Amino acid sequence: MGASGALYMAIYAVWFLFTQMKIKDLAGDVLIMVYMYMFIGLYMCAAGAISVHSSYYFVRYMYKDLRVE
Repeated sequence: MGASGALYMAIYAVWFLFTQMKIKDLAGDVLIMVYMYMFIGLYMCAAGAISVHSSYYFVRYMYKDLRVE
């Protein structure tokens, strides 16, 4: 769930490229999309890692006093 924001950013990047930017050559479009998807991939990894770590520590905190007999 933490990395789902990257999906929104990927869809928005394609929409923004085709509707708002007026780049005429293919090389410019490809370069922008490569940089955008590199950023989106890094964002997805960072947000996913933060999400996994925070849920791990939350569950660990919630169940630390649970006795197993």
